[in-house]
Amino acid sequence: MNFKTYSLKELATIKYGKNQKQVQDEEGTIPIYGTGGVMGYATKSLYDSPSVLIGRKVSVK
Repeated sequence: MNFKTYSLKELATIKYGKNQKQVQDEEGTIPIYGTGGVMGYATKSLYDSPSVLIGRKVSVK
């Protein structure tokens, strides 16, 4: 069986999110997710089409 190989950039567009503090709003209804779950809410989504969320975790020493 033969398979075609693709690079990630041929299959998806990678975009960065924003710092939670830049979008969080007490009036918001759109959840903001962190490594521990929902960490706040925003009033406006960053993307208006189906998306995949890829989380990241950073340790500061």
